[in-house]
Amino acid sequence: MRAFARGALALAAALYPLWAWWGLSRWGLSSVALLLALLAALRFVLLPPPGGSATRSSNDHSLVTALYCGDVSFLLPGDASSQRLQELLDAQIGDFDVLKMPHHGIAEENTAEFLRMVVPDFAVVTTATADYADGDLVAQLRAMGTDVRSTCGRAVHYYCNGRTVYASGGSCLGLTKKRL
Repeated sequence: MRAFARGALALAAALYPLWAWWGLSRWGLSSVALLLALLAALRFVLLPPPGGSATRSSNDHSLVTALYCGDVSFLLPGDASSQRLQELLDAQIGDFDVLKMPHHGIAEENTAEFLRMVVPDFAVVTTATADYADGDLVAQLRAMGTDVRSTCGRAVHYYCNGRTVYASGGSCLGLTKKRL
C-alpha cells in the first residue's frame, strides 16, 4: 500500500502542470479529485512481442505501449523494426492520434503500410540529428496532414485534455492544436 501511495504522489506531482494548464483550481477541485479524475481518464495497454523467437532483432523485442487519454490515443512502438511492425499490422491495432515513430523514423519494408494504418494527427521522431529520419516517411506523414516533429536535442511536449491534443517544441515552432 505504501508503494501505491508513493506512486500516486509521484503521479500527482508529475501531472500538476496539467492541473495548472486546465485551470481546475478555479473550479474548486482538490488535488485528490484531480488525480482520481485523471487516473479514470487514462488507460495504458501494453503490447508485448510474442515469445519464443530467437531470430528476432533486439529492436523487434520492443514493448509497444498504447496510451488512451479520454478520446485521444497515443502509440509508443519503441524501436520496433520490420517484424514487430508486421505483428502490429496483423493485429490491426487501428489508428492513433499521436505516434512516436518506430525506430527513430528509419524506413522498414512495411513502415509506409504501418503509417497508413495508424494515420496519426501528430508524429514525433526521436533522434539527435535532423537527417536521421527517412525523408519519404516524413513526406508521407505530411501528405496525410500529420504534424511531424523531431526531437533533435529539443523536447517535444504533447498535452491532452481528453478531447484535444496540443503540441509544442521540437522542430516545429509555436503551438499546434488539433481538435479530434
